[in-house]
Amino acid sequence: MASTEFEAFMQQLEQAQKELRQARKELEELHANNQPRLAEHHEEVVKARRAGQMGKAWQTLQSRIDLGKTCEMDIFNGIDKSPEAREVRADIVRNMTKVRDDLDAMDPEEKTKRDYLRAMESSATLQAMEAGMRKDV
Repeated sequence: MASTEFEAFMQQLEQAQKELRQARKELEELHANNQPRLAEHHEEVVKARRAGQMGKAWQTLQSRIDLGKTCEMDIFNGIDKSPEAREVRADIVRNMTKVRDDLDAMDPEEKTKRDYLRAMESSATLQAMEAGMRKDV
């Protein structure tokens, strides 16, 4: 590679890294700004689970979470193999499939669909940039 081509490549790489750092900073700020609201919402969800408002499976799982026998990530990631966790995962798949089908059925010009597609595109771009940076390290 010629020196000028290499310099141009390095400038592009530096710009991509700068943009990635900025995107991460913005995401961290957004997360930090929303953390109190997210924590409050999570506590409301936990209370609803304990009260059985989200179904018997979640009530049982929340009891096991409270006892330290499982955790949400184990439930979501399939590590918890209990019948209740399987039921919850199946419900999540059904709900996500319905959301995807509803989005697919929307007019492409609908704001919700445009926002969703833009978010998915941004997420894919960030993941690709991060994967590329990991390969270079």
